Amino acid sequence: MSNQLTDAELAALMPSELCAYQTPIPTQIVASDEFYPDPQNERQREVEARLLAMADELGGKQGLNRRRFFQSAAGMAASFVAMNEVYGPLFDVTRAEAATPAMAQERANALKEPKGKITPYPELYAKFAVNNAGPPSTSLNYRAAKEGMAMVRDAVLSVFEENKLDAIVYLTRPKAATLISEIDKVKTNSAPSLTSLANVTQFPDVIVPAGVTKGNLPVTISFFGPAFSEPRLLSYAYAYEEATHHRISPKTTPALPGEKFEY
Repeated sequence: MSNQLTDAELAALMPSELCAYQTPIPTQIVASDEFYPDPQNERQREVEARLLAMADELGGKQGLNRRRFFQSAAGMAASFVAMNEVYGPLFDVTRAEAATPAMAQERANALKEPKGKITPYPELYAKFAVNNAGPPSTSLNYRAAKEGMAMVRDAVLSVFEENKLDAIVYLTRPKAATLISEIDKVKTNSAPSLTSLANVTQFPDVIVPAGVTKGNLPVTISFFGPAFSEPRLLSYAYAYEEATHHRISPKTTPALPGEKFEY
């Protein structure tokens, strides 16, 4: 069997953009053309029902129909509220944000607009602090690295701010992958990459396939953004993959028992 859905399987499915309810967050599995999606389960149906009810109630009070409500920051907050009600307290959000557009928009602006400083979720980092409790390090190398990372973060954030950028898109490595010969399996020259900025700043960097070279070696493209920009980067990466279909399965992938790959 192929790792792509057959024409018959695709014909039995509906594109996600044609779903009856265009909610801010999918309420059922959305799959690519590689895997058959699971049907909507009971909990997902419950999330959807609660979200639609809030859209009718809260959106009506705001003078918005469902579509307009779901496009607002309050609609996004309502999605997290609905999931909290069904799955438990997973997200730091209140029903007040779903009912008050200004409050929800203030939270959204704080997440997407870099301010030059990182402001992570305090409770999460408080847990990290407990696990890493102990006397402060007196190592000069440690202090230099710690302060240097903060300087790099501020410099990178200033680039985003001054140029009004949502993301930086770049070829992950400016040089094709190097083949490892039988003679020299260790000493391979690796080209420098901007991914080192993601490592130092701890900012998100999404990497997706971008095709192959003439020698059939893989090439990737990166989407780099400031702290907490993962949702935006994932949407850019997904749109790129859907538009280009650059992912190519390796011909050397072995078939599992009972499987047959077609290329």
